[in-house]
Amino acid sequence: MNKLEILVRKPTEGEIDYMSKEQIWESEPCEFDYYYDHNETVLVEYGCATVTYPGGEATFRTGDLAFFPKGLNTHWIVREKIKKYEH
Repeated sequence: MNKLEILVRKPTEGEIDYMSKEQIWESEPCEFDYYYDHNETVLVEYGCATVTYPGGEATFRTGDLAFFPKGLNTHWIVREKIKKYEH
């Protein structure tokens, strides 16, 4: 069985253009659990969050692109007010 993990990297210009047309999600600093029942890609417009999951942790900030695989159980810690685009 493959290990589920969050991938974080800097996006290409094309990815920024594409993602900036997607659904927006915003949050004040908080903590919550979230289960991904589908693959999701996000582009962080501003803010910072750390997400822990079985076997790992990922922190993403302004300008990062992150991929969350289907089936991943996570615990979010929104450290700074965050705005991200979701696909």
